[in-house]
Amino acid sequence: MTEEEKKSLPVVYETAFWLHSNSFLNVKSSSFYHFDSFVYSEDYGSINIEKSVFSDSRSHSINLINPLLVNVLENTFERSQKSSISVKFLKHNRQKGSVLSNTSPIISVKQNNILRGSSYGLSIFGEDTKLKEVAISISRNTFEGLKKDAIGIKFLNYNYLKISGNVITRLNGNGIYLMQIRDPRQNSNAILKKNKITHCEQNGIVIKNSYTKHESNTIYKNKKNGVLIVFDSNADSLNSTINQIDSYSTANGSLNLNQKQQ
Repeated sequence: MTEEEKKSLPVVYETAFWLHSNSFLNVKSSSFYHFDSFVYSEDYGSINIEKSVFSDSRSHSINLINPLLVNVLENTFERSQKSSISVKFLKHNRQKGSVLSNTSPIISVKQNNILRGSSYGLSIFGEDTKLKEVAISISRNTFEGLKKDAIGIKFLNYNYLKISGNVITRLNGNGIYLMQIRDPRQNSNAILKKNKITHCEQNGIVIKNSYTKHESNTIYKNKKNGVLIVFDSNADSLNSTINQIDSYSTANGSLNLNQKQQ
């Protein structure tokens, strides 16, 4: 076979489960090792993954594009080369006029161990904040030994967002990073409650141009700020509340409010 013939061959992706649009996947009590990705889902896919092990992926362990329903419960993810769980909401994939395109996605990530990855633990990114609202619950997970942020949520509208009871420790990045997220209808704040964030090389929590409420978090021994809140000079408002019962202790100060000039 010539080099030209080799170039014309289709690329083979080693993915354990590849879901096309409107598909459903249910995985329980299984173990997977050494794939590119374990789960890839296109528009309006729904997944339920429980009590399984995903180890040594060469890309995202779970890679979801415009999902409809996501439930990830009591799993272990270790040594992912990219995000252990990656969720993206993209404009160009939306099917205009579809009944599903008007349905608010639901994402639940609970009681997982997300360990020793080379990128984010959980990333949920939109292309901009004009997309539909998403309901997100992230609770009682353990994030440890990651090269980037444990939880990153950016450029997204939500109708419910709660990050609670997570243990985040020994990261090269930030514990929680929220950027350009808001509830466009009710103006409700994203809730960060009873999270323990320690020994991060960056900040415990970073909030950029977002609406948040902080309750009973414990943040200590991070190299930069406990909580860093940044808002652009042209932001419509800054709406973040930090309760006195929060506990912060860092090398360079616990709370930093920074207005970024344009």
